[in-house]
Amino acid sequence: MRIPHLLLAAALAAGCTEVRPASNFLLISVDTLRRDHLGAYGYERDTSPRLARLGEEGLVFEDAVSTSNWTLPAHVSLVTGLPPAVHGVTDDQGVLGRELTTLGEVLDAAGFATAGFTSHVYTDAVYGFGRGMHEFRTRPDQRAQRVTEAAITWLDAHPTERFFLFLHYFDPHWPFAPPEEYRERFGPADAVSGELATLSPHFHPSNPLPDALRRDAVTLYDAEIAYTDAEIGRLLDHLERAGRLDDTLVVLVSDHGEEFGEHGTFGHGTHLHAEVTRVPFLARYPPALAPARITEPVWLADVPRFALTVLGVAVPEQFLAFGADLLAPTGERELVLETTRWGPRRLAVVTGERALYTGGSYQPLTFEERDGETGPRLLPPVPLAPHVYDRSSDPGETTDLWPADAATEEWETLDVWLAAARDHALLTCPLDPERETVLTLSTSGGWPDEPYSAGALPIVVTSIDTRTTQVTLPPGTGACDLRLQLPSEASAVRLTLARGTDEAQLASFFVDDPSEVLGCTYVPPVERLPAAGGAELDEEQRAQLEKLGYVE
Repeated sequence: MRIPHLLLAAALAAGCTEVRPASNFLLISVDTLRRDHLGAYGYERDTSPRLARLGEEGLVFEDAVSTSNWTLPAHVSLVTGLPPAVHGVTDDQGVLGRELTTLGEVLDAAGFATAGFTSHVYTDAVYGFGRGMHEFRTRPDQRAQRVTEAAITWLDAHPTERFFLFLHYFDPHWPFAPPEEYRERFGPADAVSGELATLSPHFHPSNPLPDALRRDAVTLYDAEIAYTDAEIGRLLDHLERAGRLDDTLVVLVSDHGEEFGEHGTFGHGTHLHAEVTRVPFLARYPPALAPARITEPVWLADVPRFALTVLGVAVPEQFLAFGADLLAPTGERELVLETTRWGPRRLAVVTGERALYTGGSYQPLTFEERDGETGPRLLPPVPLAPHVYDRSSDPGETTDLWPADAATEEWETLDVWLAAARDHALLTCPLDPERETVLTLSTSGGWPDEPYSAGALPIVVTSIDTRTTQVTLPPGTGACDLRLQLPSEASAVRLTLARGTDEAQLASFFVDDPSEVLGCTYVPPVERLPAAGGAELDEEQRAQLEKLGYVE
């Protein structure tokens, strides 16, 4: 058996030539957990002593990222090993396709007892998370204590079986309402109640968090983390007393983080910056994983391959496509993150050294009282310009290098990624050296995405109406390649080009052959991929999403 280098120290210390596979797998996801608020990652507040111990006894992945910035697509990546562009669950109606396999199904087939206890609609069985699980229960809004108690009860009922247990803790997500014991631990929080009605207006950058509100929101957030840490510790202690902890691979991750004003807003689901997409990733299995801090870039789609390898279970091809071998890392990776939360798709390309964010827009909801009733409403649209950051020298992403450093290699990576999706048309427009070019795309059905430049050009999206997208290209030389994801409807789609006083319109955007107008060439997509859909939420589930300000 080949022993990857991270396993070597433990194997030699044990005087053996083989590493014993883990008997069990405990996968813990803590919703909305920023890694820089954990002691294992250097946080100054004592929010997470039990998770710090977990890191000391195992692997700490120092450069882990999510695949998205909100719960549903990130968790589907966690259980399928696939990024959102591939698994297709990118909105509230997306359902995991039957042609894909879940981690639960693989371990069920391998003879594991399987169970899951989760705390949010976006981790419910309706989206496919219950597949392969002998017992699976989602209780929206349940506190960490109930998750831990459900896990302990289930473990006690399966004392000798090889198990896979998936747990999802929701407490660090808004609204922030930690138990009183933890609320008082980090000082008073008098400026904010922690309720969504107070916090959600700050989803929009036109209304940034005041300093006092930010301070108290962080205090309550840290208190929620401390409470969750204690409950996870209670579960790990139970496994230890039962003599099962050291036979269990424990992996702890998060689906995304939370912004507290670092880039002008509060929350998540809006952009893909570091505070939202850099997540914790801790792994413990003493017989094989010698304690180490891993600096190579990893992401949530790596977890299934990693876990199955440590468990000694054959890894299906699906989990090899995008999941790296974390036990023998190469150190060179380019990871593409994406979101369609509250707007068309926005993308990021993250490497060990740099991060590129595409332009685009989003339109979040706020949660407020109207006419005596509390409910969500849409905030004004927010345009996003492209950004480039040096991750090594600027981990907080405070100094934008765009356009001085247009990140040509990252744009090329994105171009390849979009081309592989095969659902984008290509529009090539020569740039006038003296005049800007304005493109207006409109449809009766609404654009699923905004255009992305396949070259290093600062395109500006100036219109954010879901049925009309307007893009301004700067003066320059050469050509700009734009990739466009088309709406599913094949009627009433128009492309208008304007350069100075010249204007032309391509009446039908869906054509069989390439078309040219004002020197711009349009090539239709090679293949159209069907949209995922079919989620049927009941009234209780939809009510929870409304309560959290996720749906209008």
